[in-house]
Amino acid sequence: MSKENKTLEPIRNDELKQAIQKLKKENTKEHELEMFKHFKEARLLAPVIFDRKLGKMDASGKIPIPNDVQIKFLLVNTSENKSFFPAFTDLEEAKKLPVKDGEEIQYIVRTIDEYTVLFKDENNHADGIVVNPGSENIVLPSNLVENFKSLFEAKETIESSLEKGVVPRGVQVSFTDASVYPTKVVNAVHDACLNDIKEVSRVWFKTALVQHHVCHSFIVEYDRHDEEVLKKVREAALSAGKDTPVLVFEYTDRLNDEVIQDEIPLYDRELGF
Repeated sequence: MSKENKTLEPIRNDELKQAIQKLKKENTKEHELEMFKHFKEARLLAPVIFDRKLGKMDASGKIPIPNDVQIKFLLVNTSENKSFFPAFTDLEEAKKLPVKDGEEIQYIVRTIDEYTVLFKDENNHADGIVVNPGSENIVLPSNLVENFKSLFEAKETIESSLEKGVVPRGVQVSFTDASVYPTKVVNAVHDACLNDIKEVSRVWFKTALVQHHVCHSFIVEYDRHDEEVLKKVREAALSAGKDTPVLVFEYTDRLNDEVIQDEIPLYDRELGF
């Protein structure tokens, strides 16, 4: 019998492997998040040993596994006395796993979510998962794997909110100067205030960081509270580029003291620019 559990479609995770290579080449938070996004969607090959020989492949291309069969998941050990479940992105990577004489290894498909069951088993003492130990050797600690779903649900909630120009409740926002000044976006806001949004008296630009998400942010001082004014400022910014989320904040004394300080506004109605 072949050492892999054959299916109609071979398991491949090319986008995940590309994301891993990008992270190894340049270790940035953006590349790390991209890799984790592909891990969320990945179907990985887990090497196992069954306690009995299985039957033949059925018409669908799969080998039926009885409910009472015992499955032993293989572990790899490190020199630091830590153990990890090996997982592979494809069969080519799986073949790099050393096999003991007489050991008949099969491969079953597991998602990151499905590994959480193994870590919740009190008889399991593995420290995490190691992906493609024969090449990329990416380690996912058990606590990360167990919280993977909730971490991504939180991340997706933040991304969805920022797309609407809203900061989720309870999420910290910090402000900094732009590393690359978005001239086109800033000019679009300036021109909109100068020509169309007459209620605005002053506008300042800052880069906002919302849990590693970089956003263009505008602090707007205007004649009276009106959400439509803030909406028009945001629409002007988005008209010049939608690649980066845009946040618009109403001017307050606190923002003046903590963020604006002595910075010159990008638009000042009183001074005519």
